[in-house]
Amino acid sequence: MRVLILGGGTTLTGPYAIRRLYALGHEVTVFHRGEHEADLPSGVRHLHGDFARVPREALEEASHERKIF
Repeated sequence: MRVLILGGGTTLTGPYAIRRLYALGHEVTVFHRGEHEADLPSGVRHLHGDFARVPREALEEASHERKIF
């Protein structure tokens, strides 16, 4: 499954959830401000941006059979 995490993916419990999803074979993309870079698997894709203006790339990612959290 392709998973897009919007916010909360680099602090607190987010990295644990992302590592688990990735370990289970999911394709994971994290959209975040870029203020914190968690130690995530190299295959996890990062999209940096402002939540007030989510970039088109993130919206396109979300529209292609992804589960959004």
